Amino acid sequence: MLVSNAGVAGLTCLVVDCLVEAWRKVLEAHLIDVLDGARAVLPHVVARGYGRIVTVVSVAGKGLNPNMPVYSASKAGVTPSLGRLPVR
Repeated sequence: MLVSNAGVAGLTCLVVDCLVEAWRKVLEAHLIDVLDGARAVLPHVVARGYGRIVTVVSVAGKGLNPNMPVYSASKAGVTPSLGRLPVR
């Protein structure tokens, strides 16, 4: 079983004020790293014929917080990405 609980806090800004480098840090931690972890585990799950991937996400992904747009967007991207992994 993989339990994924990624998080980077502290990026509070309006879209026009956020630096792209800060966006990348948040997106990488919340989305890319979580997907990489799932990708690393999936071959073992398939080989065993069974497994679970549990990903903890924030309620911030359900709606846009105007002061944390990148955080909200990155959390919103995790659920559809991992929630629809192929099941064999």
